[in-house]
Amino acid sequence: MGAFAAILVVGATAAMVAPAGTQEYEVVSAEFSSERPNVIPAGESKTQPYAVGNGGLLPVVTYLEPASEGVEVQPRELYVEGQSVANATVTLHAPPETGYYRRFVTEHRYLAVLPLPLIRGLYEFHPWAPIVVIDTLIAVPFYLVGVALVGKGRIRRRSRDRDVSTATRVRRAVRGLYR
Repeated sequence: MGAFAAILVVGATAAMVAPAGTQEYEVVSAEFSSERPNVIPAGESKTQPYAVGNGGLLPVVTYLEPASEGVEVQPRELYVEGQSVANATVTLHAPPETGYYRRFVTEHRYLAVLPLPLIRGLYEFHPWAPIVVIDTLIAVPFYLVGVALVGKGRIRRRSRDRDVSTATRVRRAVRGLYR
């Protein structure tokens, strides 16, 4: 049961960690306007949508944080139902000096199996705290119910045919079909 609970925890953790991460935006601060979305006139800003998709069945809570200067994100917290997409807006600011700049937005994602205020409080404590609590909430009941139903002793094979070859077992099984 412990191994099955561990597999469940690995899957839940992967569902929260794999789609999250840091998104990079390349910004060119230029002295001219351009149709290209990454070219921004020096000292000005451009906004662009940031889509947060949820291909899973459970809803997720996503937190978006600016991970560098010159970036704003609104809203910072999104609740995304299963099989849907929610949008945030990223505002990229170009510095007054011309040149190439990198901007970053970090995304943290959590399965919405806890009340939102609890997830928010855990996230404010530390970004990994909701993952630990959600994994515990999933694994402990699964393990306890499994142990109650199956037991925690060793699985033993009870057979009178311990020293009998496989060929003999197959012959006996076939004979048993014709009796």
